[in-house]
Amino acid sequence: MNIEERIKTCYLNKSLIFSGNEKIHLGSSSPRRIQMISQLKEPVRCTSPSLEEDTILKELQTSIDEKDPLVKNSIATALLARAKAETIPVKEEEILITADTTVLLEDQILGKPKNQKEALKMLLSLSGRIHYVTTGVCLYKNKENYDNFYLSAAVKFRKLEGVLLDTAKRYVKEGKAQDKAGAYGIQEEAGLFVEWIWGDYNTIVGFPLGEIYQSLGGLFHENSC
Repeated sequence: MNIEERIKTCYLNKSLIFSGNEKIHLGSSSPRRIQMISQLKEPVRCTSPSLEEDTILKELQTSIDEKDPLVKNSIATALLARAKAETIPVKEEEILITADTTVLLEDQILGKPKNQKEALKMLLSLSGRIHYVTTGVCLYKNKENYDNFYLSAAVKFRKLEGVLLDTAKRYVKEGKAQDKAGAYGIQEEAGLFVEWIWGDYNTIVGFPLGEIYQSLGGLFHENSC
């Protein structure tokens, strides 16, 4: 299976029905995700989900019977986004958007680093290698009315040596690697580590805006028919 086939969009559930008059409720307090969805429409409110993400992700991965580590991790990531949505109360006039992002290096999942030492170790493990970034999304009205999907993208890192190694160490020391899957954000100076990507850039950032836009259609057009 080639890279393009491995990173295609996959829907686990596609049943969302809405009137077109709903407001956006973002299930995240991430400034990055708030800024991105605001390019389309300002959210009426932002709510952080209350759940143990790492624990639930591990439980989901254990429960999924799939040999391909990328598919297994991608399904778990999408299901985690749905689990987040189910913890947040949604008003009738709202559509809730939740997302989660994971990084896979071969069969190893790189979560959010616990400290600077682990962050630098993660970055060095990516040096000169291809990894996959998956973002799972849930567009949610209620337990019967929601879309749940994932997108993946392939990323090749340059070898982190010389000036790039110095940059990686500074990036970690400044705390920028914390709270990021795989210990980096491509939209920051860590983008200098990237040799090439294959797939949707916004998926790597952690919020696949194009697919969300397509799924919600006319919701973002004030005068849509």
